[in-house]
Amino acid sequence: MYEINTLREKFGDSVLQVKGNGSFKNSIGQIYQTFGGIKLYPSVEEK
Repeated sequence: MYEINTLREKFGDSVLQVKGNGSFKNSIGQIYQTFGGIKLYPSVEEK
Protein backbone atom coordinates (compact mmCIF):
# COMPACT_ATOMS: atom_id res chain seq x y z
CA MET A 1 0.00 0.00 0.00
CA TYR A 2 2.92 2.33 0.68
CA GLU A 3 4.18 1.94 -2.89
CA ILE A 4 0.71 2.41 -4.34
CA ASN A 5 0.19 5.57 -2.30
CA THR A 6 3.62 6.86 -3.35
CA LEU A 7 2.77 6.33 -7.02
CA ARG A 8 -0.66 7.88 -6.50
CA GLU A 9 0.97 11.00 -4.99
CA LYS A 10 3.45 11.20 -7.86
CA PHE A 11 1.11 10.48 -10.80
CA GLY A 12 -2.43 10.92 -9.46
CA ASP A 13 -5.36 8.53 -9.31
CA SER A 14 -5.80 8.42 -13.07
CA VAL A 15 -2.72 6.19 -13.40
CA LEU A 16 -3.85 3.65 -10.81
CA GLN A 17 -7.22 1.97 -10.51
CA VAL A 18 -9.07 2.62 -7.28
CA LYS A 19 -9.00 -0.46 -5.06
CA GLY A 20 -12.31 -2.28 -4.99
CA ASN A 21 -13.99 -0.65 -7.99
CA GLY A 22 -14.38 -3.94 -9.86
CA SER A 23 -12.23 -2.97 -12.84
CA PHE A 24 -9.94 -6.00 -12.45
CA LYS A 25 -12.91 -8.34 -12.29
CA ASN A 26 -14.37 -6.70 -15.40
CA SER A 27 -11.07 -7.02 -17.26
CA ILE A 28 -10.84 -10.71 -16.48
CA GLY A 29 -14.49 -11.22 -17.41
CA GLN A 30 -13.89 -9.82 -20.88
CA ILE A 31 -11.71 -12.77 -21.87
CA TYR A 32 -14.76 -15.00 -21.44
CA GLN A 33 -16.99 -12.99 -23.79
CA THR A 34 -19.06 -14.68 -26.44
CA PHE A 35 -20.79 -13.46 -29.57
CA GLY A 36 -23.65 -15.52 -30.93
CA GLY A 37 -22.68 -18.32 -28.56
CA ILE A 38 -19.12 -18.45 -29.90
CA LYS A 39 -16.22 -17.72 -27.56
CA LEU A 40 -14.24 -14.67 -28.71
CA TYR A 41 -11.07 -16.04 -27.10
CA PRO A 42 -11.45 -19.83 -27.29
CA SER A 43 -7.95 -20.99 -26.40
CA VAL A 44 -5.90 -20.47 -23.26
CA GLU A 45 -3.25 -18.69 -25.33
CA GLU A 46 -5.76 -16.19 -26.67
CA LYS A 47 -7.15 -15.53 -23.22
